[in-house]
Amino acid sequence: MNERKIYNYIIYWKNKLLSFPFGDVEKKCPNKILMQQIRKKLLALPMIYQKIPFEHFKNFPFYRDPTERLKLIIKYEKDIYNKNILDLGCSLGFFCFSFSKLGANKCVGIDADSKCIEICNLIKKLYNIKNVYFINSYITPEIIKKVGKVDFTIFFSTFHYILTKENIFLRKYGENFKKREIIGNKILSAISSCSRRLYFEMATPLEKNWKKHLDFMLPNPEVYIKNMLLKYFKKVYIIRKYDQKSKSLDSRPIFLCEH
Repeated sequence: MNERKIYNYIIYWKNKLLSFPFGDVEKKCPNKILMQQIRKKLLALPMIYQKIPFEHFKNFPFYRDPTERLKLIIKYEKDIYNKNILDLGCSLGFFCFSFSKLGANKCVGIDADSKCIEICNLIKKLYNIKNVYFINSYITPEIIKKVGKVDFTIFFSTFHYILTKENIFLRKYGENFKKREIIGNKILSAISSCSRRLYFEMATPLEKNWKKHLDFMLPNPEVYIKNMLLKYFKKVYIIRKYDQKSKSLDSRPIFLCEH
């Protein structure tokens, strides 16, 4: 099933869900009134981008399931307990909430989408979660440094929006490619100064939708990304290689960077 068919499938079930009565699973949540409020805001989004890792949200349709990437991080981190974590481009908070449940000391999520951050904070309130914090902001060197030192940073499916050559997205980073490249370098430098490790993933020109926007990464996008990251970290490992057989967004290579 290609991405467009998946998207149409999700929109169909989202619209179906709008007509459903409040479900039994949702009724068992700690606060029914708050759950109704979250439900309404979720279904008002163009799509529910991420899975929400709580039992009371299991019937909600979603576009991406980050569970496989979560397991990959846990494999390399081994122990999440008492760690401080930063998630850049946190969307609906999947990683922050997941690591919170695994015993992290503090998880901070940053996203430019104010509606997603509002929903994240309502979910946090619903479950009375104390060790997760959300910031509504573009990803900038200044906001990263404001968060301060963390054990590791997650930076998934976001950096290509900063680095794209063409003016295809309205964004904080400006319309000049050279300027965006400089800002991208400053962001990576800020992550390096504040984080012991970085888990990194971005689109490549091997994906049809990104071919013309990221063609400067050719002929070998994995080598390009690795060399880019090596400017800021001593060691860079590819912990998941590009899957040429898969057409999904989760076929992208994932990098682990360390000092």
